[in-house]
Amino acid sequence: MTFRRPSTPPAPSETNIRRAIIYALKLHPRVSWVHENNINTKGRSHYGLGDGSPDILFIFRGGRVGWIECKTPIGKLSTVQLEWRAEHRANGEFVECARSPQEAVDAVSSAK
Repeated sequence: MTFRRPSTPPAPSETNIRRAIIYALKLHPRVSWVHENNINTKGRSHYGLGDGSPDILFIFRGGRVGWIECKTPIGKLSTVQLEWRAEHRANGEFVECARSPQEAVDAVSSAK
């Protein structure tokens, strides 16, 4: 019998990160509503609010709109995502990228 050293556990997928962030936001006292923007159908993602729009849309208590793009620890924002973020931040919207539920909670907690 050969003993194999356990390998490093795989990094969480973007889907698992997104699900965990949605769950955390639903529990956050500053958030009144959460919606998943990206819908994966048979391996193809469709974005209801256009290319580059973040994965999660939510509303702060008081009515301000917020957006969170979910990425793995090594994931990078695409050019279209960077452009979308810049345009919406210029309009005063809350747009962040999070790689974990804790990053998302910290960003929402510190939002002005």
